[in-house]
Amino acid sequence: MAAREGAGNALPIHPERRLSALDRMRAVLFGLSIAVGLCLALVAPLPLSGQVELRVGEVSTQDIRSPRRIKYVSNILTEQERKRAEAAVREVYDPPQARVAREQVSRARDILNYIDSVRQDIYATPEQRVQAVRAVPDLAVPTEVISRALALPDNAWERVAREIPLVIDRAMREEIRETQLPAVQRVIPALVSLDLSEEESEIAGAFASALIRPNTFLNVEKTNAERQAARERVEPVFNAYEQGEIIVRTGEVITPLALEALEALGMRPRPWSRNVWAGAVLFSAVVSALFCALIHRFKPDFWSHGTRPWFLALTVVAFAWLGRLMVPAHTILPFIYPLAAMTMLIGALLDMRFAVLGALFLSLAIGYMTDGSLEIMAYSLIGSLAGALALGRGERPTSFAWAGAAVALSNLAILAAFRLPSGGLDVTGALQLASAAIINGGISASLALICFLIAGSAFGVTTTLQLMELSRPTHPLLRQLLLAAPGTYHHTLLVSNMAERAAEAIGADAYLARVGAYYHDIGKISQPYFFSENQSDG
Repeated sequence: MAAREGAGNALPIHPERRLSALDRMRAVLFGLSIAVGLCLALVAPLPLSGQVELRVGEVSTQDIRSPRRIKYVSNILTEQERKRAEAAVREVYDPPQARVAREQVSRARDILNYIDSVRQDIYATPEQRVQAVRAVPDLAVPTEVISRALALPDNAWERVAREIPLVIDRAMREEIRETQLPAVQRVIPALVSLDLSEEESEIAGAFASALIRPNTFLNVEKTNAERQAARERVEPVFNAYEQGEIIVRTGEVITPLALEALEALGMRPRPWSRNVWAGAVLFSAVVSALFCALIHRFKPDFWSHGTRPWFLALTVVAFAWLGRLMVPAHTILPFIYPLAAMTMLIGALLDMRFAVLGALFLSLAIGYMTDGSLEIMAYSLIGSLAGALALGRGERPTSFAWAGAAVALSNLAILAAFRLPSGGLDVTGALQLASAAIINGGISASLALICFLIAGSAFGVTTTLQLMELSRPTHPLLRQLLLAAPGTYHHTLLVSNMAERAAEAIGADAYLARVGAYYHDIGKISQPYFFSENQSDG
């Protein structure tokens, strides 16, 4: 009969020992299978994983709800706030430069002297004089005004020529920006002396307006620096969704903000990238190496136990893939994910310590899948540990029912612990989560029982239920022993009691020792009277 480690054993940690080459190879293959299986479960694209293929501008064909409560830094909202802060900063201008006013006053005098010389040219025709004045660079004065200026009497022109530099000086004593230049030019006529006639005032105002220039300029460096400082003062903006809250309704167009929320929730398939795969490989390698190291620390000879390491590896990887299907991008399914079935199965068939390691291993994987959701991690871990502890070695079918109840109660307690402080859960949501927690317990117990019955035979692990079947007094072989060799049968009962007590004393599987003792003398059935316990006087 195959030996079996009891789930409730409290064996001390085994001392270090050197592994054989075959055992080392088995340990390496075990670790690689765990790491590769987990890595693929974390990042491989799955059509049924609840992820949505949507892009900005597309129309949603369904209501998309948040699978869990989430609060994340929204780059889109943060950038919007930064742009608003940047736009609120006014442009920075340098102080007005008196040099510009002096240059324009000096230039005005030069132009006026030139016009005066043109006026004195007796050989030029009126049209030639006008063309000569129009040829002055940057003097945007209408031709009609130039003609009137050239036609003024000398005394009138002298008054205009004296007034133009004074008007320019008055106007450019104030700050004039490039954007303010048209407004300043409109008020130039009001600066002309009232001693001039109306015609003289119009001519002076036209020439002065044409010679006004901006005297203060935009300081691009200071403006950009202040705007950058305003951007940096903006704190990151958070966006939040409650579990079950609708992100996009049916018929709505996908906005960048909605797409960002879907990406934060892991509801969009990750594009292939070296960084994504590198992170998954690194995470899988680290946790798998730690998993193998702890197994070797607890039970160094585990690698030589036939198919048991492969049973453990297959179970852990299978539940990792099941978690990938049920946990990310779903609202209720993560609370139905039956991780407790795995821990109950491993604890009953192998060792409770392996069950605890498996629960920790997959809880970390679930946290990686959900971007660190503490609620889902705690929910999965606590429920699975409670189920394994309640089941123990699964000595009776009813033990699975009690284990399922323990899982359900633990799930409800964890949900209450995380949801009560916020106080924002509606009655419908609370009933849905409570139902999921109870269903989780039922599915976990049922799945564990089914796998318990199948895996024992498939992997050559003797289960408690098999031992119970072998220990029944009505078992054909024990019944034959009782009828053919009653003395040996009585002796077997005494030995089984002693074996059970001895196994308990050293921390071995007491039930396995008892059942094994039932059959240790089964060979005496062939010739029962060859043995003294079956002989009687006469």
